Amino acid sequence: MGERNTKRRIAEALFIFIMLALPLLLFHIYLSGNSLTGNAVVSSRAFIYMKYNAVCLTTLHQGWNLASFACEVDNSSVNSILNMSRVISIHGYYENDTSDPWKAYMAGLPSWVIQDLNEISPDEGYWVKVNESMEVLEYGNLTLPKLIPLVRGWNLKGFPNNQTESAEDVFGSTANIEGVWAYEATDEGDHWKVYSPSNPGGSDLKNITPGSGYWIKTTNESEWMVN
Repeated sequence: MGERNTKRRIAEALFIFIMLALPLLLFHIYLSGNSLTGNAVVSSRAFIYMKYNAVCLTTLHQGWNLASFACEVDNSSVNSILNMSRVISIHGYYENDTSDPWKAYMAGLPSWVIQDLNEISPDEGYWVKVNESMEVLEYGNLTLPKLIPLVRGWNLKGFPNNQTESAEDVFGSTANIEGVWAYEATDEGDHWKVYSPSNPGGSDLKNITPGSGYWIKTTNESEWMVN
């Protein structure tokens, strides 16, 4: 009798967990062509993600910065997130727009000038030039884990996380990564750091940090899971 009650409690607890987690269950369905038959092939995958309240910090140094802004916020416009009195320009590289991947917002231009970079995404990396060092604080959410698609070739991505992690932990299990590059504004002697999955011990990019942007080069399409 006691064993039966225990099993019933376990089943009830499992049911409650599933019902609570169900709204957070993501189903990713991919549709691709079968090169042999020409028929569509459908595969599916599921994972559970959670949203967390978070405060995200990005430090920008005078001059050029390769940065990212990790938090999901209610107002993601460039003018809302950044203090434009200190920003000279911000540039994004949207690799899926093959005809015109570079987008920019230039501060101080007349209102009638059309800017093609108006929103900031936690998943993207940005070149930001500022005339004075500054800190950017965001109050919002983090969604983890997060799946970020990568195209073949160059990708400019952010790190939508609030914890520093080793480059090997972050990228070691991601397929088709040729290398990851970071730009450290404060290292005057050697701005560029690189992580190579084929030679992690010889790489000088040791850690992936919140608030930084990264150039990721792939040999083929891939998916990067940020945990």
